[in-house]
Amino acid sequence: MGPDTLIDYTNKSIGVSDQSVGAGRKNTALILAQDPDAPAAKACKNYSGGGKSDWFLPSVGELEELFENFFSQTLSLAGGYTYWSSSECDANMAYFYSPYGTPPSVDRGAANKDAQNYACAVRAF
Repeated sequence: MGPDTLIDYTNKSIGVSDQSVGAGRKNTALILAQDPDAPAAKACKNYSGGGKSDWFLPSVGELEELFENFFSQTLSLAGGYTYWSSSECDANMAYFYSPYGTPPSVDRGAANKDAQNYACAVRAF
């Protein structure tokens, strides 16, 4: 799923706060159970790249691992974009991860859910 469309998170409180690696699939399911039209979670769940249908919106911990281990060599692929995670801070905010700058750095923070950021679909294997 390429970073070509800005996506809202959701305007409902989900109660999802798990930030750990391995939590993204569960977080995505919880988000969609509360709000089946949650834009970022729905876009990742509906993604079918590579003929696979088990994509999800990663937790902020998973995004951190992705950017530090995979994109560290090719950060220009993701640089300058801010990506939603499936980890909620509170009723109004969710965590994001954003690579930027030269040399590459990353910013982990929180944004209001009505902000428009990108979604990066991932799958576990």
